[in-house]
Amino acid sequence: MAEKIYYWIKLRMDFFKSPAVKLLRRMSGGDTYALIYLEMILLSLENNGFIYFTGIGKDMADEISLVLDEKKIDVEFLLSFLTNKKMIEFSDPNVFKFSEDVTEGLIGKEQSSAKRVRAWRKRQKALQSNSDVTTSNTELEKELDIEKEIDIDKDIKKETKKKVRHKHGHYGIVLLTDDQFEKLKNEFPNDWERWIERVDGYCQSTGKKYKDYLATIRNWSKKDKKKSNSFAGATDEKAYDDMPF
Repeated sequence: MAEKIYYWIKLRMDFFKSPAVKLLRRMSGGDTYALIYLEMILLSLENNGFIYFTGIGKDMADEISLVLDEKKIDVEFLLSFLTNKKMIEFSDPNVFKFSEDVTEGLIGKEQSSAKRVRAWRKRQKALQSNSDVTTSNTELEKELDIEKEIDIDKDIKKETKKKVRHKHGHYGIVLLTDDQFEKLKNEFPNDWERWIERVDGYCQSTGKKYKDYLATIRNWSKKDKKKSNSFAGATDEKAYDDMPF
């Protein structure tokens, strides 16, 4: 079985802007003539740009109108127009061809097997594109997961850093986190060091420990302000509720 051959034409971007086509379309019924013109070019593809009179119709115009299912009067006018503009050339009354400048670069063909291969390649390209998108999405998800893990690690380190208490004072008994240490310096800008040493020395001499040394310093400071007038210089810790002077 002979392999089927497909033909096509490729219109130039300026096809409808060419002087001949523009003149043709300006005439009454011009759009119909332009359509028949394209149909005739398609009809000539199997014969390399030639159209032959086979005797089915009364004459060339009659046969073309029958094949294209167009009015004979329109085909007759178009054949006369194309001949005058040297866009077709009759070698005899029974055959004509489109001039080379009309069909040059417009006509193409391929066998059915080539068409199938082209369609297969197009499908493969689409599948590959989908695969690339899927792979890209998978890689993106992995990157997002890694970024989330990094952010979580950073948050954990930040929280850990906040909770770690560092030793302060001469004996290293006062324990403060970085956050607490900063708060202490902000609340007691002029004497934070004195408060640390005061609590540190007291704990060293008494063996006493506190859960929250910042809170202890705050409490001592409040009591110090309340009792400083009546107990200035006192050394009785009980009078100050464990706050030495």
